[in-house]
Amino acid sequence: MTTKNIVISVLVAVVLVLLGILAFTYPKNLPRPIGDTDQTSTPMSPTDYSSADWKLWHDEEFSKASGKYLAYAFSYPRDFDVRTGDQAVGGTIGETKVQVLFPEDAFQTPQSNYAEGFFTVSEAATRAATCYVSPFGTALTDMETINGLTYKTGTTTDAGAGNLYTSRLYRTMFDNRCFEAALTVHTTNIGNYDPGTVVEFDKERAFTVLDKILRSFKLSTSTMPELQ
Repeated sequence: MTTKNIVISVLVAVVLVLLGILAFTYPKNLPRPIGDTDQTSTPMSPTDYSSADWKLWHDEEFSKASGKYLAYAFSYPRDFDVRTGDQAVGGTIGETKVQVLFPEDAFQTPQSNYAEGFFTVSEAATRAATCYVSPFGTALTDMETINGLTYKTGTTTDAGAGNLYTSRLYRTMFDNRCFEAALTVHTTNIGNYDPGTVVEFDKERAFTVLDKILRSFKLSTSTMPELQ
């Protein structure tokens, strides 16, 4: 065996040993952070918008008043955009905690007056008398139970400057706070387009997906953090 072959054989052996050490020592079970994580779930059919796996969003905060952790979680399509903090908007009461939106290229065909669609979670320190009233002063009177919690619901529309926001609101009092899950579809005035260039967007195409997110929404309290 030549000197060159010996050197190559030694280098190959060293590489194999290093790969074996790396495979043995690489961490297998990393802790799951609060916020945006992968989650395997039933794929959506193409008619529902996406066939990708869904992801899990979860967050929690400690309440000094009750001495408990207050947590919420929901699932959403992997390619949705996520906004938090000052970037999260669209809720209709208190502070919007998180907003998940369809990606910008959603519903491109047929060409329509669709602008955006999103799901928001908002929270407010208020009484039930305020919690169950829409931003336009009408009472939310319909009731629906989702994952063991009863919500009062209603639909609102906010129009102005050629834009229409249609929102389906779900509110509940939980741990002495008002929580809102809102499904919103934003469309534009079709009269502002050249005749025949766009069609009226079927809002149910977006609401069907947003409602799937709503069905996964959960609230809970505990003396220790739950969603980690």
